[in-house]
Amino acid sequence: HDLFAEDFAEMEAKAKGSRSKKPSVGTAFKNQLNALTTRLSETESLYVRTIKPNPVKATNIFDTEMNLKQLECSGVLEAMRIRRAGFPVRRPFAEFYERYRVLKPTQKATDMQGRCGELIQAGGIEETVAGKK
Repeated sequence: HDLFAEDFAEMEAKAKGSRSKKPSVGTAFKNQLNALTTRLSETESLYVRTIKPNPVKATNIFDTEMNLKQLECSGVLEAMRIRRAGFPVRRPFAEFYERYRVLKPTQKATDMQGRCGELIQAGGIEETVAGKK
């Protein structure tokens, strides 16, 4: 592939230009691995979990059993269990409000904590604990 073509060309040029012996397969592999590691460390990884709705990939058809299995295999259900067990996501009030304000566009509270409380009530969520931020 193009990723390693430059490395091979560079190694061949060095080998031809000098009287030393050709790099071994192990050395070539090590050099390629170092180049790949460097390239990967310079990138920012984003992971998107996609769920296929059905085996035929048709619109408006949902195979519930298949969807559940995909959620289970990707670790989403386990993450939910962990959060319910007492390790929830903690968001600052402003961030929470910006994300969920569509649940209740008009609110009476003027402070951010009060607004978030209204959003939680509008969502019918019980057993919440508000923090300090």
